Amino acid sequence: MKHKILLFASGYKYSGSANGVCARNLVREFIHQGHEVFVIAVPHEKESNMEEIDGAKVWFVKDELQTRILWYLQQHKSNMFMRGFHKIYSLFRALLVAPLYPNAARIRVHNILKLSRKIIQKYGINTVIGTCLPYDGIAAAITLKKEYGDKIKVVTYHFDILSTPNNEIGNIYRFKKQRFAEAFDKELKIVDKVFLPETARDLHQGKKNIEFIGLPVYIPGRLPKIGSQFVFSQNVYNIVYIGSLDIRNRSVQPAINWLRLLNQESKKKYVLHIWGALADADTQIIIEKNKDLVEYHGMLENSKVKAVMSEADLLLNISNLLLYKLLPSKIFTMFSTGKPIVNIVNNMEDCALPYFRKYDNVLSINSKCIDIMESNPQHLIGRKVNADEFFIDYTPSVISNKLLKDD
Repeated sequence: MKHKILLFASGYKYSGSANGVCARNLVREFIHQGHEVFVIAVPHEKESNMEEIDGAKVWFVKDELQTRILWYLQQHKSNMFMRGFHKIYSLFRALLVAPLYPNAARIRVHNILKLSRKIIQKYGINTVIGTCLPYDGIAAAITLKKEYGDKIKVVTYHFDILSTPNNEIGNIYRFKKQRFAEAFDKELKIVDKVFLPETARDLHQGKKNIEFIGLPVYIPGRLPKIGSQFVFSQNVYNIVYIGSLDIRNRSVQPAINWLRLLNQESKKKYVLHIWGALADADTQIIIEKNKDLVEYHGMLENSKVKAVMSEADLLLNISNLLLYKLLPSKIFTMFSTGKPIVNIVNNMEDCALPYFRKYDNVLSINSKCIDIMESNPQHLIGRKVNADEFFIDYTPSVISNKLLKDD
């Protein structure tokens, strides 16, 4: 059966975010299988009209004003005044949206639904897939299921585990945690199926209407070289990191500390190339102060992620310090290249560690105890492995078939 699919995504067009990569890989696979696909996503810059991307029609619905203000302040905490203003605004926003949690972006959800109804009517949509994070896509999917009932199949797919709120303390944290538990129970009762990553088993074991699956990010096979689009210097060892960075959960500082030690011992210099979102001014300052070691290239179009990785000498993963129960989907894209990986471990309870142990081309470094004798990656450079047998369940073809199957 060929489906007409409406998918809600976050960063889709240009994004270093793992969620954006997951969504785009799914869409490409759906198109490859002959389905018609329509996407509603968050704009990267000022996209407003419908665009055709990878054979799918994509519309962009911008974030709410309060979210855009917070993002702007995070990017401009360069002095004491801006840091103080950011702290005050963050607290104000937290109090403002707490009663709405987890469906905090009500205006954006309203706009998604308004556009969705037009797309469903015009194109005859029969399948809706709401993805998370953010929660907007889940909220819209639930509403559409209530409106259309058995006329459309609605499934939700959590790329991340939204089990508890992040970066909150005290009563706000406890209140939000309870609100999410209530919202999740409602989601289970309304939509046709809820798909969660495997790492959520311990949180939701035994609940009905849930299927635990992988993430659609392991793509076997080689890609063409990127050629003149980006050329690395042959005079240094090039390390590539693609993804978001922030000072609290995924700081680049331990990687820079490691690089400094490494370059003191190495005749050939190591240089770190970064693509992705810098979530706060502190991270921007760190990178600015270490330009002799780090080159920041901005955002990278999702379709080029694996191609850029394939040109590197080493890939870098920086694990989550606080959100260690979230499985970063980008690690499977890294595994699919066969390239050597340096894994900076910020939390020894990181749920990604068992997956790295399966991959026989990795050097894991404890960020709290960097021993240069044990953290020199020289022996890995030029080495390549094939990990297809370990991660076949994370291919877009396997995941897409699970999402569309009839129970």
